[in-house]
Amino acid sequence: MPNTERRPRKSRRTTQRRSTSQHKRPRRRTTRRRTFRAERSLHAGMRVERVVRTLRVPPIGAPQVVSLGIIFAVVVLFVFVAVNSRFYVYREQVTIEGARYTPAEMVYERAGLDGYHVLFIDPERVARRLEELPYVREARVTVGVPATVQIHIEERVPVLVWERADGVFWVDEEGVALPALEERPGLPRLYDPEGLAAWESEGGSPSRFDQEILETFLRVRSQFPHVRVIYYDATWGLRIVVPTRRGSVEVVLGTLTGLDERLARLPRILQYIESQNRRIKRIDLTRSEPVVWEE
Repeated sequence: MPNTERRPRKSRRTTQRRSTSQHKRPRRRTTRRRTFRAERSLHAGMRVERVVRTLRVPPIGAPQVVSLGIIFAVVVLFVFVAVNSRFYVYREQVTIEGARYTPAEMVYERAGLDGYHVLFIDPERVARRLEELPYVREARVTVGVPATVQIHIEERVPVLVWERADGVFWVDEEGVALPALEERPGLPRLYDPEGLAAWESEGGSPSRFDQEILETFLRVRSQFPHVRVIYYDATWGLRIVVPTRRGSVEVVLGTLTGLDERLARLPRILQYIESQNRRIKRIDLTRSEPVVWEE
């Protein structure tokens, strides 16, 4: 017979329970972690909202339209001025005044304005370049639009003709010596074959006149405006030719030292000689008592 004996069922209550240390506790989501995720979601939403806000186009009103119109007009004007040939300088747009001894073409070439845009011209720099020309004492440059340039030249005015062994020069009031371009019979003429009145430059060329000697000559000319001829050499020093009623008299003044005292005596001596109706050839004032040579 089959074994019908049934095994007793194990009761759930009698089942041996595992110790609590062998069971894994389920992970619990704490309130702190939920709060962190909520904050992160909140920040992400804020960033998205911020990006959306930055992409919004503000409404265009009357001030914006006016501003865009001004910008467009400025751009158009700039392009027009940049490409229009009327704003570029050429010879026919340049007016040159006051240049007598300096050729106008030389002035224009020295200015360096050919083909330049009028907005890129520096008048002061152009004037400095022009003042490097020999006979130009001062230059003024005025620039206008669309493309007009006025150049006013003030040239050096000669006050003395300086004749040396190597040529004839003009001397202005600043002592600048330049080659004479024409005859000037109205100016006093200094014969200085040895070049004693030259102020030697570093290069050795006598391009300037000694300022002290020039001031002395101009002072003599102011006291004796009829004097036309002056001599200056190592033997006699300074000599002048004074016109009189009976011709002309050569007056030896000597060195520049004590010259004012000798010039002060000269009018009285000339007056005395003319009162005696004598024909005098030369008067030497280098001594305490003047020496007179008759013809």
